[in-house]
Amino acid sequence: MSVGCSSAPSTLRVPSAALDSIRSIGKTRAEISVENEGRDTTQIEHVLVIDIGSPDNRGAFDKAADLLLARKWEVVGERLPLIVLLKSPEWKNTNLTLCPYSAEELEQYPELMAQLKEPVNEESLVYLSVFEGEI
Repeated sequence: MSVGCSSAPSTLRVPSAALDSIRSIGKTRAEISVENEGRDTTQIEHVLVIDIGSPDNRGAFDKAADLLLARKWEVVGERLPLIVLLKSPEWKNTNLTLCPYSAEELEQYPELMAQLKEPVNEESLVYLSVFEGEI
């Protein structure tokens, strides 16, 4: 009888301290975790909607980026005006995408949208996708 080698699938999780750092940029209005299954890996992605307290969408996006940069996050890619990709030197392999709030973009996450039932000023919101792994 021969026994083959197999390794247990790994799970990539964002450190809770990294999530706390991100949440501290404003008031978290909605948050979910999504499991993305790969062949040998499960990646836990966190999607957050945060109220930055800005009077307009562009101001919220810019303020969120500035607050993240002040917390030592580093920009590694941009598709302005819609997306900024950042990584953390403090939490190795922790990355996030920052985007202006868009209900249409977030329709793929109905449980996230359900959390936004109370009246919110959509102009002051941003959404972030936070994940662990190589980019």
